Amino acid sequence: ARIGTCRADCTQCNNSECASQGGGGNGVCNINGGGQCEGITCDTNCENCSSAGSECQDSFAPPNGCRLDGPNCILDTLNPTMDPTSFPTEPTTSPSNNPSVPPTVSPSNNPSASPSNFPSETPTISPSDNPTTAPSDNPSVPPTVSPSTNPSVSPSKTPTNIPTMTPTFGPSLDPTPSPTEVPLSCGDTGSGFIRQPTTTVNIPLNIDVDL
Repeated sequence: ARIGTCRADCTQCNNSECASQGGGGNGVCNINGGGQCEGITCDTNCENCSSAGSECQDSFAPPNGCRLDGPNCILDTLNPTMDPTSFPTEPTTSPSNNPSVPPTVSPSNNPSASPSNFPSETPTISPSDNPTTAPSDNPSVPPTVSPSTNPSVSPSKTPTNIPTMTPTFGPSLDPTPSPTEVPLSCGDTGSGFIRQPTTTVNIPLNIDVDL
């Protein structure tokens, strides 16, 4: 059978032809728990070979046979890596039909269980380590470049459109409910005139009185 076809390699078979035609037929291939067709003999899958004796090295498992790697019998690749990982990942049982191109260089170790169906086209370069659990349904555009590190717990629902440029450093905890539009100046009596301060001056008097 030609290399790269179902009759030569169980992994190239679909579910309907796996058992009947895979590896040349005769039931040498089967559907695994992940729904993939794989060989169930040493000559169709290196994982089924024994490391004892020469069974592993004598295997004809496609595409290039098998070889020993310590106590394990593995597929003999033409260009094996010179620095294999010590902690290989388990293959996913449900791979994506539309993988990202190019893939993420440093994927998250704790990906979201419910990713967005509409991800941002320009994701944040340095996302927050502690994102909000209840984000706004109507976020500002554009967002604040330097947001507060200590935002208000109960922000105003109707913020002013013209905030003061020099806010009070120690605002009153009990502000007046109806402040005047034109606050009084120092010394203002409320009549519109500025009351001038008075000064008392003691002047000695010399008075001659004839008795």
